[in-house]
Amino acid sequence: MGSATSSPRNSSVIAISKYSGHTEAETIAKDFATQCANKRVIVTGANVGLGLETARVLALYGAEVILCSRNIKNGENAVQKIKGTSSIRHTNG
Repeated sequence: MGSATSSPRNSSVIAISKYSGHTEAETIAKDFATQCANKRVIVTGANVGLGLETARVLALYGAEVILCSRNIKNGENAVQKIKGTSSIRHTNG
């Protein structure tokens, strides 16, 4: 049996545990930037708060972000807040 640090699963847990509730999203994303690039992600509640910040940072690091919002106008406002951090494609449907 290998040591706890040799397992990729355990390494991920150790890496994640170095963050606290005060860690900024960009700090975490920098550590996982290569995993964000060229990925398609769906963020629910993306028009405010944690969802908006998550969507913004994922887009900043190269992910294609699909914003989900109950209100189209609020969702469009969120897109405008994020725009410029990556290419954003707006779809209706």
